[in-house]
Amino acid sequence: MRFTKSMYEVSESGLVNSIPSWKRFLSLSEQGVRRPPFDYFNASHQGMAQVFAPFTLLSAGVEPFQMPAFALRAMLNTYLVLLGHVDDPAVDRLRASIRDLCDQPLGTIDGFLNEDAALFIAAGTYYFGVKLPLSPSRVIPPILVSLWERRADLRARLPTINNVGTGENILLWARNEGRPQVDAIAAHFDGIVPFRKRGQRDDHGQEVFDELPVVQPRFQNIQDGI
Repeated sequence: MRFTKSMYEVSESGLVNSIPSWKRFLSLSEQGVRRPPFDYFNASHQGMAQVFAPFTLLSAGVEPFQMPAFALRAMLNTYLVLLGHVDDPAVDRLRASIRDLCDQPLGTIDGFLNEDAALFIAAGTYYFGVKLPLSPSRVIPPILVSLWERRADLRARLPTINNVGTGENILLWARNEGRPQVDAIAAHFDGIVPFRKRGQRDDHGQEVFDELPVVQPRFQNIQDGI
């Protein structure tokens, strides 16, 4: 989701306030969106924090393809292109230095950064949050909210009901444990008609997807040469 306004104009326009309570991953610029190939300031964590100041942060971080090496190479290679017409010995030396730097294993070196350091410097980040944690949710069924509020064991196990971006969350609990144990949860899910974008299809794809393991998101980099 991209916006052509600056984040300040977007925020003041009421767009942020109009986003419903379900969670969103958004790609916004701290100083306004650049057009390709200028994506190296796509969404800094400082900018995201300001845009989503009314929201409750659930998690924020840097995806492997957002690590600093990608932004460095994108900016430096763009710089080379823009200097391509210049005929000057000093610029020739600079171009050689930039090419040498871009040839370094920057993606591998990203692996020496911890998550806080990567989040601080990365030009692209993700923000996972919710605006109204206690409002009716379009993601979490009311039966699950009610059950979570009544059961101390669920609240102890899943202290943040809105955080469905982790390997253990209320939706996965409902599918794997709650549905077989609680009739009301089973009835809710049995009454859902699956959305099918292209008409009638068999359930093979869903069955394959259901068999996939749930993997907890983890911080990592992409090494050069892989």
